[in-house]
Amino acid sequence: MNLQWVKFDDRDDATDDDSFQEATDVFNIQSLYGYKLSEKFAVSTLGEYRTTILNNFNDPGYLDLGVGATWTPLDNLVV
Repeated sequence: MNLQWVKFDDRDDATDDDSFQEATDVFNIQSLYGYKLSEKFAVSTLGEYRTTILNNFNDPGYLDLGVGATWTPLDNLVV
């Protein structure tokens, strides 16, 4: 989670106030899990969720899911 408030100063704008405003509003959580099926083959899955917290929760919100496999037929060769 990354939240940050900054005092913006826009001298060219007469209606600008000098209060603190949100500058960074990020919430990110992710998880990776892998399982070795044999000496040469493994499977894995990844999940990640990204959104904002302070303004417009889950607008935008991103959910990424993925699966994968790793095969190592020879030493120093990953497919």
